[in-house]
Formats: sequence, C-alpha cells, structure tokens
Amino acid sequence: MNNKDLKLIDDIRALAYKNYEKGGDMIIECLEDHEILEHMNSIKDAKDFMKLKFEQRREVESTIF
Repeated sequence: MNNKDLKLIDDIRALAYKNYEKGGDMIIECLEDHEILEHMNSIKDAKDFMKLKFEQRREVESTIF
C-alpha cells in the first residue's frame, strides 16, 4: 500500500465512523484495509456502499415482525 491508499483508507474509515448508524458500521466492523481497497476506489464508492448496506438492513428489518 502506498501513501495514497493509506489516505483513502483513513478518509473512508473517518466517513464510516461519522455515518456508523447509516451503513458505516459495515465498513468499520466487517472490512480490513485491503478489502476496503478491493471494493472502493473513492469516497463516492464508500458512500454508495454504505447506502446499499443501510437500505439492505432496512429491508430485512421491515420483514422481521
């Protein structure tokens, strides 16, 4: 990993912590640094990932009861 990769990982993790309850928890709790780089090339990718995970969780939660 180079400095650019490390900065992107730090930026994505910071964004995920700020949005922990809105899908960011999936990044913080489930992805290692190398997995972040495999799935995300930008902050936009991270936002899209969090949005998808948040929507998936809401859909599952709506069927629980």
